[in-house]
Amino acid sequence: MNISLPKAASLFLSKFPGLLKVSRLCRPSSPRYTIRAVDADRDLEALAALGTALSGGRPEALRESFRLEFTEQDPRRWFFLVAVKEGRQEQVLGFVRAMRQGPEQDWWIAGLGVKPLYRRWGIGEALTRAALARLQEAGAVEVRLGVNRASRPAVTLYRKLGFVEESQPTGQAEGDGSVRMIKNL
Repeated sequence: MNISLPKAASLFLSKFPGLLKVSRLCRPSSPRYTIRAVDADRDLEALAALGTALSGGRPEALRESFRLEFTEQDPRRWFFLVAVKEGRQEQVLGFVRAMRQGPEQDWWIAGLGVKPLYRRWGIGEALTRAALARLQEAGAVEVRLGVNRASRPAVTLYRKLGFVEESQPTGQAEGDGSVRMIKNL
């Protein structure tokens, strides 16, 4: 007997009507969150855990790296924003960090990450928009970033926000699959 996939799924769900409700409950509802500057004391552990989840790094190494970044960076050349879930106990959902390299207005988005469970809710976009607004207020003329070409959601997001691929000088193409993007502010 041949049954199409949609028909088979309907037949299966008719036998187990509660299953559809359970699957919808597995994903959280759109979270209420706030974007704010990082608080080194309050956010360090959560960021180390998030960094570990995203990169597979060791939590102690990430904790130390973030601690040094928070304490040794010049706030005129660096900033770090977090998206925190509102509620009785704040939960860090994502982060963006930017740093100035070279000339006064040469800024880079050096990292963007969102907890996997909270992706596709606009948190990465909101963090990036907040970073771009802060850069514009600081007088930045353009901002660059590097992104893995295979990460289609990230490339799509950056294009949506007005970033374009930056041409590489001959012989300077990045062989690791990453692409540089630039946006004029």
